[in-house]
Amino acid sequence: MGIKYTDYNLMDFSLCRQVAGGRYNMLYGRDEQALAALLLGADAAVSSTIGYSPTLRHAVRLWQDGQQAAALKQQAANAKLCSFFAQFESDAINVQKNIMAMVGMGVGPSRLPKTDMDSEQAAQLEDELRALSLLDPAP
Repeated sequence: MGIKYTDYNLMDFSLCRQVAGGRYNMLYGRDEQALAALLLGADAAVSSTIGYSPTLRHAVRLWQDGQQAAALKQQAANAKLCSFFAQFESDAINVQKNIMAMVGMGVGPSRLPKTDMDSEQAAQLEDELRALSLLDPAP
């Protein structure tokens, strides 16, 4: 059994971990802070970007291999990727579902109240993300 903690407050995460006292696996759900949570004792990261971007996969693997500096660079790249989501938040656009389609994992249209990007927005975002090497290769 486990608890997925999805908030940016790492102090509260640490306190929850202490209260759980090892009875539960403590999972952390903010990709852009995964390594910090692992440092604080998270058992694993629950990721939304791992299916379409190598950044967090590389960060965790490097961290586990003891290559902290390289891992932190990949974590920073993942945070950069996640920063793109906010520019569409006010428009209720489901950015991640659109990004999944960019790497060949189309999972259908967004459910209301979220909407999909128009084709021009999606093409522009894909160009930006690919220029920064933040996406898996296209199929």
